[in-house]
Amino acid sequence: MLCALRHAVLPALTILCLYTSSAAAECAWVLWGKVAGDAVMSPKGWFIRASFERREECARAYGVYVKDSRQRGWNVIGDQDTATGQGAVILSPVNPPYKENVVCRPDSIPPPQGGVFGS
Repeated sequence: MLCALRHAVLPALTILCLYTSSAAAECAWVLWGKVAGDAVMSPKGWFIRASFERREECARAYGVYVKDSRQRGWNVIGDQDTATGQGAVILSPVNPPYKENVVCRPDSIPPPQGGVFGS
């Protein structure tokens, strides 16, 4: 009886270990933001705009944010292809000192202190 139980439990534990290790390998993705030229936001450095379970979701939100910024007349340097790499810089058309950086990164890898593209 004990031998039969052992043979049933061992495969179940193996499957459970495989499942949890693959889930642990996945990470959350963060849409990071950083503002310069604003008395309130600039001192904060990088901040989390939103978080997502998958890279694709973060890149999609980044794309919407960049597209909306362009539609509002802001100058955007960067595009969908730079979402998880260099990110984008968004420049104000009415307040030249104001600029915002946005980028998607895994939650375990925040943007560098020096910034990303154009910061």
